[in-house]
Amino acid sequence: MAPPFSAAEYEDRQARMRHAVAYRGLDAIVIGDPSNINWLTGYDAWSFYTPQVLVLGPEIGPVWICRLMDAGAAKFTTYLTADQVVPFPEELVQRPDTHPAVFVADWLGKAGLANKRIGYESDVYYFSPAMLDNLRNGLPNAQWSDANLLVNWQRLIKSPAELEIMQQAAIITGHVMQTAYDGIAPGIRQCDLMADVAAAQIRGTPEFGGDMPAIHPLVLAGEAASTAHPLRTDAPFEPNQTVAFELGACRKRYNCGLARTVHLG
Repeated sequence: MAPPFSAAEYEDRQARMRHAVAYRGLDAIVIGDPSNINWLTGYDAWSFYTPQVLVLGPEIGPVWICRLMDAGAAKFTTYLTADQVVPFPEELVQRPDTHPAVFVADWLGKAGLANKRIGYESDVYYFSPAMLDNLRNGLPNAQWSDANLLVNWQRLIKSPAELEIMQQAAIITGHVMQTAYDGIAPGIRQCDLMADVAAAQIRGTPEFGGDMPAIHPLVLAGEAASTAHPLRTDAPFEPNQTVAFELGACRKRYNCGLARTVHLG
């Protein structure tokens, strides 16, 4: 395993982010969005169900703070050095009487941020109210500032390397939709067709494979076509039925979505 981009690419992204943090008058930002962490470091593992953050500022980081058992993934998916990966102990996981953010706050204080301006992402799935409360309680003299979307704005303009990966995702998406076209017929169960679609998403092409897409394959058929985002069922497709697909594919965490409609005669 290796990061999908060069070390220079990530260094450029981190430099842009440092400038953005400084421009906002912050000394550091605590990043909790897995996609933003991935963009800045390449980190890629199914570990975001427990607290994990990236700390970055004009004079600090990047430092990745994560669960102990997940620290090893940084060796395979990032260019971070050993001193840039700070694991918190396993006994902090899913404890009702404490929280990993207590560890994070202690680390931030020792890093010289106890009285500084620290940004955080206020509207991301995996940065919980408990996380923020424990950070604030652990660093009561810090000035906490909402820096939501600050990383996302830096991601807006794609590099040539990113565009190449996005084009690969689009190629896989074309194969995925063709799989749906070729397989749909009256009597075929939605779940059976979507099993083939999921296989196409993962298989990719002979040159490059696919990753887990950001959205589950959606099937709008029958009465489910009256809503926007229904999931597949085990119901069969019917004659004279109009079916809409919302599918997609992913390559190195870069997604390409596609929606098309078919009618079964």
